[in-house]
Amino acid sequence: MITCQHVFKSYASHQPILRDVNFSLRAGGYYLLTGRSGAGKSTLLNILSLNMLPSQGDVFMFGQNVAHLGRDVLPLVRRRIGCVYQNYRLFNHLTVAENIALPQKVMGVSPREYRRKTEELLHWVHLEHHRDSLPVMLSGGEKQRVAIARAVINNPSIILADEPTGNLDPELSKKVMYLFDVLNQQGATVFIATHDPRLMEQSKHHILEIADGQVHERVRPSKTRIYPVE
Repeated sequence: MITCQHVFKSYASHQPILRDVNFSLRAGGYYLLTGRSGAGKSTLLNILSLNMLPSQGDVFMFGQNVAHLGRDVLPLVRRRIGCVYQNYRLFNHLTVAENIALPQKVMGVSPREYRRKTEELLHWVHLEHHRDSLPVMLSGGEKQRVAIARAVINNPSIILADEPTGNLDPELSKKVMYLFDVLNQQGATVFIATHDPRLMEQSKHHILEIADGQVHERVRPSKTRIYPVE
């Protein structure tokens, strides 16, 4: 599904923040990416979400090298990727329903269809009662659920999340992570960047660590078997 080969990323004249990154994620897999602040987690997610190109190297996704695609093709590939951010990135002047529907409205989907899909997702994230609310009226956990619903309205094959529980208490974190579990069970590849030790301790999924500009699978000192990244 996703393969990075010899990926480097530098900003201006600084040393590379990503240095010869090589790893593969299998379709339908579930991965956590950890690393200290500033290690490059967000940079890697920006590359995988096609919001940023690597300075050097190849990124294969959906059978093509997306690091070298033309600007006219990139938006078509992005539609197959859903992104969730720590700060939610909701539009404060739009209602919950309008925020969720926005990706389909931009694509030109008919109002009847995007409204139907929006209602399904409002029910899924248990926010029907906030359909017409503005983001300022929501809690952090509710905002994150709106962000997840918006990210999946186009039925993406890949879900990328950057610190989705970073602003949430343990109980709200569980509710949010449950949604990612459901998406993975439905076949989506899930890739979450986090520094939340609770997630890593409780997770049975692959844990990758970024350090010194490179990505390695993290070996946990437990009886849980860690399968190699495919």
